Amino acid sequence: MKKGLAGIIISLLLILSVVFAVLYISACSRHNLQVNELRALVDSREKQLMEMNSDVSALTEQLRNAEEKITGCTDEIESLKEESVEYSVGSGVYPKEFDEQIIGMKKGESKQFTIDTPAEATAATATVMGKTTKINFDVEILAVKKKKLPELTDEWAMTKIGVETVEELRKELRDEIASQNESVFPRLKESRALMALAERFEGEVPEGIVEDAEANLMQDFFNQLQRSGMTLDMYLQQMGITSAQFRDDIKEQARDMTKQDLAIDAYASHAGIEASEEEVRHEFEEAGTGDPEALMEDWRRNGQLHLVRQGIIRQKAAKEIVDNAIVVEEKPEKAEEKAGKHAKADEEAEAEAE
Repeated sequence: MKKGLAGIIISLLLILSVVFAVLYISACSRHNLQVNELRALVDSREKQLMEMNSDVSALTEQLRNAEEKITGCTDEIESLKEESVEYSVGSGVYPKEFDEQIIGMKKGESKQFTIDTPAEATAATATVMGKTTKINFDVEILAVKKKKLPELTDEWAMTKIGVETVEELRKELRDEIASQNESVFPRLKESRALMALAERFEGEVPEGIVEDAEANLMQDFFNQLQRSGMTLDMYLQQMGITSAQFRDDIKEQARDMTKQDLAIDAYASHAGIEASEEEVRHEFEEAGTGDPEALMEDWRRNGQLHLVRQGIIRQKAAKEIVDNAIVVEEKPEKAEEKAGKHAKADEEAEAEAE
């Protein structure tokens, strides 16, 4: 009886041990799961913090760059700082708006004014182009001088120009002006006439054609730079512009050229202008190749002959446009009135200086 009771007690103890073991294993498993979940949560939070730190660093860098740009805009521009400089009104060193502000000022007078940054750079404003839209000036007139032209005599002509008489000098000047008119005026007339035609163009300019024109302009430009022995950096520094301004200028030129070509094509189509086979052959003969006929056939097989034909049509259309253009001479806007005002202001300033 005692042995049976002892066996039952031992069995119960074994069962309880097994139950406790199972409960312990289950508790450990749940604990491990919780630890793993906590680790995953910590890893996730750590990743988020790293991403946030990265975003903050990027934002900080952007703010730093922005601050540098803002600081750069507020820095004084050395090229515009002059303690004393001799300046002639109308010389173009400063914008015409600057001249308008100082005309009439007298010796000892000071003036502060603001002008818009000019669309085209001048010698004094080249370094600020693209950096600001306004330019502030603080000007003091230290002295006013009047230009005195030398007396035009035969002696002066011989000493300064190397001609014997004033009449000979005048004749040379007339001949030079006439020569310039013969060479410059036709090109100027053609440019103005084609610009006026392009202004009548209606519709969108295809971007693909503009991009091709831009690529051709860039290639021609760099070929010219290479022939002149200059680099792009040297050119930009000489012109006082940035690379971004240079690219914008090339794009604008390409768009204008494309619009002009399309306008000429439209005019040629309207006027029924065509290129004959003889005219196309003449172009290849003028090229100076050994066998113009063979070269012409090569272009025909390669599908390039239409380019020559298109060039001929555009040349004929442009010539017809220029020949029919009416030139209107524009008189200077109140030139005498302005000259009188300037002369009076100079006389008053000179009297004040004395």
